[in-house]
Amino acid sequence: MYGSKRPDFTRLCANFEQVHTISALCDGQHEHEPWGIIRQGNKRTFVTSLEVHYPRPLCDAIVQAFLLKFVELKLQVNDNKPSLHHAAKALSGSQSISMKLPPLVPAYKHRYVVFFLEKQRVWPIAAAIPAEHKLLHAVGSWGYSKRGGERTQKERILEELDVWKVDFSWDSFSSFAGSFDSLKILGVQWEPEEFVSEALRVAHPMDGTRALPDELRFAIGQMAKLTSAEVARKRADFFIYWNQRAKDLKVKEQEIRSQMDPLVNHAVKRKKLALFSEMLEFYGYPDKSVVDELVQGASLVGDVAITQMLPVKFSPVLLTEESLRKQSAMIRPLIERDHKSSGDHEVDLEVWNQTMDECRKGWLSGPFTADDIPHDAPVSKRFWAQTEA
Repeated sequence: MYGSKRPDFTRLCANFEQVHTISALCDGQHEHEPWGIIRQGNKRTFVTSLEVHYPRPLCDAIVQAFLLKFVELKLQVNDNKPSLHHAAKALSGSQSISMKLPPLVPAYKHRYVVFFLEKQRVWPIAAAIPAEHKLLHAVGSWGYSKRGGERTQKERILEELDVWKVDFSWDSFSSFAGSFDSLKILGVQWEPEEFVSEALRVAHPMDGTRALPDELRFAIGQMAKLTSAEVARKRADFFIYWNQRAKDLKVKEQEIRSQMDPLVNHAVKRKKLALFSEMLEFYGYPDKSVVDELVQGASLVGDVAITQMLPVKFSPVLLTEESLRKQSAMIRPLIERDHKSSGDHEVDLEVWNQTMDECRKGWLSGPFTADDIPHDAPVSKRFWAQTEA
């Protein structure tokens, strides 16, 4: 069923019911190669060693089962379109090691579903399935839970067809009064002329405009078509409007700052937080939490929020906060014992002066003695890194 050369009954264990959509039996319409030992050149080989890799169709079915669960959990699923990050990488000629660009032209012109009862086609009633239409996936009645009644079964079917990107309307199927016990999803491939025509409509991955954010592309377009006087007028209107809004928001600014930590307040004293927040909302900036970091401060430990601005990268935590404190307490004596001059008086003086300058600006607090710092607080040394001009 999934392309293996030999019949193999395998069980997969999972804690979600969508895994049942992977279940399939061979239709017996082709011959299988035998198990046992075969000769390859001068060597005798157990054929089990030739079947260690899952066939690509089975891998696709497993991925689709997980996607179905993600849809049920309302998790956002990658829409298989190249992101701005990958478009920029393609333009610069660097190959991403984490994700290849998806096909620019879909493998199939469209996909459709056929319902069966005891292996007999019951919907849609039409001519036989053309031989050139490729079977992508088949699901038996065990693939859908009957818990919750007809609505649950309908939801499961619609989720399945949506994940497989099938052209399907439940309204057209609802008039079917019969029953079914399985379904098959088939793909219609492009004719050669159609594929070429579709490929000609696709923008090239090296097209420079693909690596530009929409906002930057819009700005470049405006600069290209507007006169210098029109650009100057727009800029003047921008500053006139937002300068007035800054004055209107003075009371709100004071309310925000009255609830802030004094150190955080001092660090961002030159920022107009209420105005900044309104500007982000006005222009539809996707990461509104950036204002929260300015108001509340940024934590050095804990989870890093997903901002929707940069590619998501999962980095598992190496230490809990409790472990970090325990480790800090253990290595603190080593750091204090290692504390000494770099050997260059001018370097030591420059590091000290820059540190004191940052304290005066409110970027740092101190200086402190060793007794002022909690024994389990993470401590690190400052050092001088000289670079070539």
